[in-house]
Amino acid sequence: MEVDRSDLEMSDLRERVIEAFRSAYPEVPAGKLEHLARNFTQIIRGIINIGETVGGEGEVSHIEMVNGLVYSCVASTFLDDTDKSGKGVPSAGKGQGGVDEVIEGRMGECVAKIADWLLGLEVLRDDPELYTSFVRGAVALGAADWETERVKLTY
Repeated sequence: MEVDRSDLEMSDLRERVIEAFRSAYPEVPAGKLEHLARNFTQIIRGIINIGETVGGEGEVSHIEMVNGLVYSCVASTFLDDTDKSGKGVPSAGKGQGGVDEVIEGRMGECVAKIADWLLGLEVLRDDPELYTSFVRGAVALGAADWETERVKLTY
């Protein structure tokens, strides 16, 4: 029986991600950690597939990498669900999901996703083609129209 090259790559990637998660999150129980790493590996592989489909030439810029990171870490999270009118989060009272608790939860979710994403990038740095495809895929998912020139970014 012939083994698919992408299956071998996926297995190797999964093992490298699990090892990176073990090093970064020693306090997480082994079963939960392996589940988190397995899920994250599937996300990485899906984003890489999109990046390989999108293609592109040359290296990705650091701003493209950040655009992909921000989109990936905010899309489909509580932050993405924030009231688009700019009114903020309604208060439910102290200890009952009030504004401070909601904001902490949203920031915590974003921090966890960014931490995992950065670990993924560390693992992918060993394979420049996968790294580039991952970043291109993340940008293609929702940040393709975002600004990539630092001089045009404001805050």
